[in-house]
Amino acid sequence: MAAHTPTSWAVTRRSGNDWPDVVTLSQEGVSLVIAGVGGWNTEEAKANACLIAAAPDLLAALEELLEWEISMAGLGHPRLDKARAAIAKARGHIAGEEA
Repeated sequence: MAAHTPTSWAVTRRSGNDWPDVVTLSQEGVSLVIAGVGGWNTEEAKANACLIAAAPDLLAALEELLEWEISMAGLGHPRLDKARAAIAKARGHIAGEEA
């Protein structure tokens, strides 16, 4: 699986559209839509978009926390299995498929 778009992601709305988009800026400064986001209503769609926009930061923070915990305590605590599973999911590893 390819890596995700490496720049910061943000939530915005296109002109004339009530539904949010998750966007990033290219190296050339061009706004690129990562995802058009829906929901049962516009408030839910905004909450979904905010969660999606935070995903790269959440992934990086979780990876750093897991790395730190392993370096401090050895092999890591079994309670971190959910963190490992979330990282694998974000990295494109699908349960039941070989890596």
